[in-house]
Amino acid sequence: MGKHIYGWGSNTPEKHRLYKKFLPFFWSSGAQIFTDDNKYCVLASDKAISALRFYKELNDSCGYVANQRGIEDAFLDGKIGFIISGDWLLKRIALEKRKINFFTTLIPGPKYPGISFLGGEFLAINAATKNKAAALKFINFLTNTKNQIIFCKANRSANPSSIKAQEDSYFKSNINLQTFIKQLKLSKHPPVDPDWVYIEDAIEKAVEDALFGNGLVAQPLLDAEHKITKLKDNEKH
Repeated sequence: MGKHIYGWGSNTPEKHRLYKKFLPFFWSSGAQIFTDDNKYCVLASDKAISALRFYKELNDSCGYVANQRGIEDAFLDGKIGFIISGDWLLKRIALEKRKINFFTTLIPGPKYPGISFLGGEFLAINAATKNKAAALKFINFLTNTKNQIIFCKANRSANPSSIKAQEDSYFKSNINLQTFIKQLKLSKHPPVDPDWVYIEDAIEKAVEDALFGNGLVAQPLLDAEHKITKLKDNEKH
C-alpha cells in the first residue's frame, strides 16, 4: 500500500473485542469451537488454523493496528480501505457530517457471504420480582414494532428487535441499514456456556499470540484447545 495507507484495520489485543473480530473468519471457514454434540473442543482444527493464518496475513501484510476507536478514526480519515465495524459508525458519519466515499458489505469469507458475530443486549425479568406483570408489560412496550421504529430513528440504529419493524421505509430506503439487517440473518452467537468468559479468554489469547506474540498459528490454537478441554473436564468432576 501507499505511505500511511493501509488495506485492513487490525484490532489490538483489547479484552472482549479481539475474539469478536476473529470469530467471523473462523466460522466463515467452517470451523467450530465444539463438536456438534458439544462433547469435544475442536478449536485447533485444520479449518481453524487456516482461518487464523489468513487473519494473521491480513494483519502482517496491510494491517493498521489500533484499538477499535483508532481504527475507525483512521478509516474516516481515508487511511484504511476495509474495516469491520457496526452501525454505530454510520451514526458517527452522519453526526460528524463526514464527507467520505464508502459502502457497506456483508462479511467476506471463503464462500460469500461470511458469518458475523451475533451479540446484543437482553431484557430479562428477575424470577424473584413481585412485579412480573409490570415488567413484562414494560418489555413489550419497548420491543413493539411502533416503538422500535421510533427508537431506531432516534438512535440511528440498524437493528430493531422487531422483525416486522424492518419492513418500515426507514430501513428499506437505506442500503447501508439493509446490509446490517441482512448480516444479522447470517450471524452466529458463541456457545451458551457458563464458562464462556474463560473460553473467550483462551481464544483471545491464542489470536493475540499469533498476531503479536510468537507468530505461530497452530500452537496457540492447540494450547487454547487444551485449556478449554481441561476446563470442561474439571466441570464434569
